[in-house]
Amino acid sequence: MTILLEVPEPVARAMRLPPAELAHSLHAQGIHSFGKAHELAGMTKLKFGLLLGKRNRARRYEHDDLQEILVYCGG
Repeated sequence: MTILLEVPEPVARAMRLPPAELAHSLHAQGIHSFGKAHELAGMTKLKFGLLLGKRNRARRYEHDDLQEILVYCGG
């Protein structure tokens, strides 16, 4: 089952969480997919993936994501 939860911007602000923090939390809880979470955070997939890495959060990589990372890292 997939549940999609869209949080209106005023609600997110009322929660006093920056968009990246809210997105990280929703993704970590399995509420938002990686794709929706990076959009909510206002970050590229790569930057959001790096944020998850800094917080020791694992993520599954799709082929396109891996290609993007390799290009970013010069590989």
